[in-house]
Amino acid sequence: MVIAIIGVLIALLLPAVQMAREAARRMKCTNNIKQLGIALHNYHDHTNALPNDGWKRYVTSKESYMGAHVRILPFIELTTLYSQANLNRGNDKLDSATPPTWNNRTLATVKVDHYLCPSSSHVKVLSTESVDENNLNWYTTHYYGNAGAVSVVPGGGGTTYPMLSQKVSYGGEAINGVIYIGAGIGLSAIGDGTSNTIAWGELSWNEWNGYRGWHRGSYYMTEDSNPELQQFIAFSGKGIKEPKAINRGVYLYSQGITLTSDDKNLCSSLYYHSNHPGGVNIGLADGSVRYIMDTTSMSIVVFNATRDGGENAPLD
Repeated sequence: MVIAIIGVLIALLLPAVQMAREAARRMKCTNNIKQLGIALHNYHDHTNALPNDGWKRYVTSKESYMGAHVRILPFIELTTLYSQANLNRGNDKLDSATPPTWNNRTLATVKVDHYLCPSSSHVKVLSTESVDENNLNWYTTHYYGNAGAVSVVPGGGGTTYPMLSQKVSYGGEAINGVIYIGAGIGLSAIGDGTSNTIAWGELSWNEWNGYRGWHRGSYYMTEDSNPELQQFIAFSGKGIKEPKAINRGVYLYSQGITLTSDDKNLCSSLYYHSNHPGGVNIGLADGSVRYIMDTTSMSIVVFNATRDGGENAPLD
């Protein structure tokens, strides 16, 4: 009888313990994004601009470039790690030195807790597009800069948001957000207001197969034959697309539905998802953090992805 009672008590207490643990993990995740928001503002104070989603240095035809996460390292108290980055080289290819040396390959072997959600157990690279990266012992990030929206403008009569055109296989790249390809913008360019514009979003779902090293991210490739214009790199999403509902992959997976490559690849338009119950953490450009539910209308999310679209649709 005593054993049976103990068993019942354990069964009653276990869900409460699990809920308490998840609440603590979500609080830590919220604080991580809060720190990224503060880092953006401190970076802006020093440079009069926000970090763009990658800065370009062409060395070899297949070279990738480091992203905004590297730029903000000094502002999350990781100046020593920042000093190890070679800003004139890419993240993973050989340079032209004799003998050749690797370009920043060891940078992402350092785990940066600020870039990882504690509710996710997947902290290393997992890429179906660049399988060789899976063997480099790179850590990933769960927080992505917002490049903007690439969808049809909700209620806009079929008009679409402007974007950079790419090769057909890669799709367009948003340019109406906060951290996007090109010169970094100032806070004054956020016409919709910093409290109405997404800066960071969470992508930490364990089942996703697009995790890359935290110092790099999605490609921008054009048809231009000039290699200097062929690639940009950074860790922002390619753009928020209206049909990509928050936690869409989580829902499909829970229903036993096979996910398409578009659901799971970084090259597709970004949709936020996490291991938190029912929602994800979003960091706004004013440094505040919101927990938005997976039932939130994607039209509202899209409106908050653009920096100066003139929309008024608070996430709260």
